[in-house]
Amino acid sequence: MLSVGMHGTKRSRQVLRGIPTDVYACVSEISKNPLLYPKVYSEFRRRLLRRFPYAIYFMIKDDQIVVCGLFHCARDPRAIRAKLHDRETP
Repeated sequence: MLSVGMHGTKRSRQVLRGIPTDVYACVSEISKNPLLYPKVYSEFRRRLLRRFPYAIYFMIKDDQIVVCGLFHCARDPRAIRAKLHDRETP
């Protein structure tokens, strides 16, 4: 379960339920125009979620969009880069 600092309250559960909806909406937008989102590392692009401090990282391979991760924006960018590097394929 995700930790957002509002443990156990009814509001925190409602907020957490909104994350998947936001992720699905952003993935839908990515699929419509993936080149709109900037490259941030190698061939990885990033789409920030609207209401939550998370980012979707994805690549365009051939004619497909490959989602490579969903990371909290407070994470160390070097740690994110290392995780993405591990997900690159030769």
